[in-house]
Amino acid sequence: MKTVITARHTPVSVELRRYIEERVKKIEKFFTPTAPLLVILKTEKYRHDVEMIAHIRDAVFQAEAETKEMQAAVDQAVSKLEAQLKRSHDKNTRSKRTSEETIRHALPVIKSAKVTRAPLPSKIRHKMARPLRTMTREEAESAIEDKADALWVFIESRQNRVCVLHRKKDGTLTLIETEEMPKRRGAAL
Repeated sequence: MKTVITARHTPVSVELRRYIEERVKKIEKFFTPTAPLLVILKTEKYRHDVEMIAHIRDAVFQAEAETKEMQAAVDQAVSKLEAQLKRSHDKNTRSKRTSEETIRHALPVIKSAKVTRAPLPSKIRHKMARPLRTMTREEAESAIEDKADALWVFIESRQNRVCVLHRKKDGTLTLIETEEMPKRRGAAL
């Protein structure tokens, strides 16, 4: 890692340069040997600003800190940059396979195995026959009120659609409509 230290409006002492290089060693593990780290130091009255810019694997990471002391600003900037680099490193190393990759990896195993399928058990527990009548919604509502059934299937006379009227446990009615039925020649419902 190459560390380039630039100062604006302030001189860089040997001690400060050593301190920065010592603190930057914390994040060296994220860098390649040729990756540059730019450290820009600024001083304006009583404010000390530190900006660090890292170019790693086609990505740019930037951290800024401002305090009353230069060393504290360096510490904050290094901490911020380290957090960004860790987050990026974790995101890149986390391995999640998409469903397509999972299928691609599983294909050799599936091709070599013999697949036998057992018949699936039926989920239908009770079968009921319902008469299908042509009526209006209002007639269906009155018919379901008269009966103890929770479902009423009918053909809506105005729109020629199959509808299901469902009475919920709280007593409210729900109407389920289907798309319009195709007209058949010579067939009467």
